[in-house]
Amino acid sequence: EFISIASHELRTPITAIQGFAELLQVSATQEQSLNPQSLRALTFINEQSQSLTRLIEEMLDLTRIENAQLLLNLAPHDLVSIIQHVIEIQATTDKNHDIQLVLEGLQDTDTLMGVFDENRIVQVLNNLISNAIKYSPTGSRIEVGLRYSPTTSHEALIWVKDSGIGIAANELPHIFKRFHRASGLDRSISGLGIGLYLVEEVVRRHHGRVWAESAEGNGSTFYVQLPLLPDRVPS
Repeated sequence: EFISIASHELRTPITAIQGFAELLQVSATQEQSLNPQSLRALTFINEQSQSLTRLIEEMLDLTRIENAQLLLNLAPHDLVSIIQHVIEIQATTDKNHDIQLVLEGLQDTDTLMGVFDENRIVQVLNNLISNAIKYSPTGSRIEVGLRYSPTTSHEALIWVKDSGIGIAANELPHIFKRFHRASGLDRSISGLGIGLYLVEEVVRRHHGRVWAESAEGNGSTFYVQLPLLPDRVPS
């Protein structure tokens, strides 16, 4: 209960800070009224307020799960469009990594219809891509893939692949546990150990599954498998 109350109380001032920072950033960029150092500081404020907002939302989701209040707003949605939209936003906000979409067995114009909570699937994708960005070197490539094969099953496979620090073999079985953070991580990297727990919970509630493959020092690949509507997929 305390986490829920505290999160709600924190969200209002953080939202205000983020909103004003974004307004100042846009205005300063258009009018060129700030020197580069001040503009970088303003960008940093905006990025950190966004990070705090995500942490607050994760804490609220955690309390919803514990109180059996995490409800899904399910409706038919096109998975291809959802992924394309997420990548477009991520590529716009992060200029330090090369985020690429790979489609296997699909064309850009194909649709993969399934019954999803669109906002929650976006949350899953944003979480996995943000993690890939967080733990990958600047300038590296992050691959977001979507695979569909009508000869196997009516399921879609999504993956997010990075070339970051990787995950040790002894840590892999624990990464989706609540509050788990791998030992040896740079503690300056923000996180509560909730994000992947929420990813698994949301995917499970969509009757899908999520897993990871990784080797320490050689990057990670996270996979999400989701069911589709059999009569609404390419043949």
